[in-house]
Amino acid sequence: RGAGTYPNHVAHVHTDNKLYFGDFLNGVGYVHYIKTSRTTDEGDTNDASAYNALDLPFGFMPTCIESWGTSLVVGAIQTTNGTIIQGRAALFFWDTIAPSFYDMIWLPDPLVSALKNNNGKLYIFSGNVTTGAGEQNGYRISIFKGISSLEQKYYSETGITPLQGAVDSVGERIVWGTFKS
Repeated sequence: RGAGTYPNHVAHVHTDNKLYFGDFLNGVGYVHYIKTSRTTDEGDTNDASAYNALDLPFGFMPTCIESWGTSLVVGAIQTTNGTIIQGRAALFFWDTIAPSFYDMIWLPDPLVSALKNNNGKLYIFSGNVTTGAGEQNGYRISIFKGISSLEQKYYSETGITPLQGAVDSVGERIVWGTFKS
């Protein structure tokens, strides 16, 4: 419900069957991946895992990861403290091969908490930083329209943004869990 620290090890299985996960250490956000194969038992052999496959600009902590075609989209925030808003959140687009991301898009909010690709539409859950379990500063859901363009689809003045694992889809319907008093 907004109390505590955002998880910094968000994970996502991409179309290349690798498990990508975020990390944040000494002010730098990283994306690592694990890929295993079967020799004797399922997952018993390392099949090209990599530490620090992608590093984000200094100060950005990954909070969500989602597939976008063959690329990955990493949502990241510029703060790890709920009482200090240090800047806007951003999306980083990475082809999973190059040593760096190929595009960065600023979001209108300081917090991005979840991404969901549903039938080729990338939904972005963003909002304000919450400083405690009782405070709710509102959130928005936007759709990525391409070339640094977002379209807001929903806005709530109260409530908190859902975590990556609290967003899903059923057909064309997007469902999410949040807290609101």
